[in-house]
Amino acid sequence: MLVYEIANFAANFKTMRAKGLIGTTLLLMLISGAFAANPIGNIVTTEPPDKLPEATKDSLEVTLSADIRNRHTWRGGLTCDAWNFQPTLNFTWSNFLVGVWGVYTVDNKYAEVDFYASYTYKSFTLSVLDYFCPNETLAVNRFFDYNDQTTPHLIDINLQFNGTKSFPVRILASTIVYGNDKKADDPNKNNYSTYFEAGYNFASKKGFKYDFVVGLTPFESFYSNRLNVVNMGFKASKKIKITPSYSLPVFGQLVLNPYKENLHFVFGITIE
Repeated sequence: MLVYEIANFAANFKTMRAKGLIGTTLLLMLISGAFAANPIGNIVTTEPPDKLPEATKDSLEVTLSADIRNRHTWRGGLTCDAWNFQPTLNFTWSNFLVGVWGVYTVDNKYAEVDFYASYTYKSFTLSVLDYFCPNETLAVNRFFDYNDQTTPHLIDINLQFNGTKSFPVRILASTIVYGNDKKADDPNKNNYSTYFEAGYNFASKKGFKYDFVVGLTPFESFYSNRLNVVNMGFKASKKIKITPSYSLPVFGQLVLNPYKENLHFVFGITIE
């Protein structure tokens, strides 16, 4: 059955190209058919907005954290090359999560504020994200402008398989469905930029955590001019003991974009 579904997915690729959202939906059906019977795994995703944490608490919980990084990348692309501060505020209840994430550089050349909401059911998470990048040197940034032709926002729908104990690999399918993602030759039409990513993480006995990711876009879009692998990453993180009661999380991350032939090394700390 799985082989048949993969063949059917490939046969309908041209239709997916026209509507990237359809491609996202088909991938979710493929994943759910293969793994729906498995129990939820122990994979915990982090680093919003790209990888949203899973909402699993039975009561309302509020969490606040922040990263300090030497630069910021997103799906293989460099968004800012300066030291930056990234606060995160999450509200979780039952399987629902609502949050906001931001990034602000020390040179004030880049800023971003993203709102998101997600629902987790068993091993799957459905999320909607609103990306907004204001120019803070301007007095007006049109935050409330959601007109399809003029909005500065991007609306992204993500479907993620979070992994299981028997198959500890997360699989993400993402499509930008609305906003400032237009075709270069026809600014009235959306690109429906689509991105697929597979990731695997594990921990060592010495306290290190490792994370591997590979991401691609299936057709010409925001990420590339055609089918391309646009993101290959390796991340190592560890908590360094500062006091008997507090440990500081630090991490280093290599990000390679084969399409753009760019390599970035990201270093950061997390304040929890």
